[in-house]
Amino acid sequence: MESAPGKGARFLIELPVAEGGIEEPSSGPAPASTRTAVGTILVVEDEAAIRRMLDRALSRTGHEVLTASDGATALERARGRDLDLVISDVMLGGERGPAIVDGLLAIHPDARVIYISGYADAGDLGIPDGVPLVAKPFAMAEVEAVVQRLIASRRGCEALRRRSQARRPRSPSSSSSSRR
Repeated sequence: MESAPGKGARFLIELPVAEGGIEEPSSGPAPASTRTAVGTILVVEDEAAIRRMLDRALSRTGHEVLTASDGATALERARGRDLDLVISDVMLGGERGPAIVDGLLAIHPDARVIYISGYADAGDLGIPDGVPLVAKPFAMAEVEAVVQRLIASRRGCEALRRRSQARRPRSPSSSSSSRR
């Protein structure tokens, strides 16, 4: 270290040379080995920075992400789409997230839901029992873990439903009418 009054200080730091190459971070989707289920996710969040962060992070892991800042936009974006998951803030300006989600579930009854909130006490927020609530501020790894679990469970339910329908015996009236 060199220092002189009125001239500042100069530091010399020597670091050992790293062996091997430098690994560049990937900007594309995560490799298949690090994710198990991808789907279409609607993020309903009135804070633009949080909405963008969720959009970028979830898109980077292979999900198709739709975003909305309010209930009317959320309903508009959800129409004609197959939603696997809704991530909604609990309070969006003057709107309540659970009321928005109820409208979305009327269109997409099989969609899974995650709520996010900066409120410390979730008891008075109208969140149904068993629906995950992720507290703000949150780590994306926490959100991604819940997303993976819920989308995988939805896909598992769909696969079981398809298998169950394939195994059902046809009723005699439907099999005889199909022969005509």
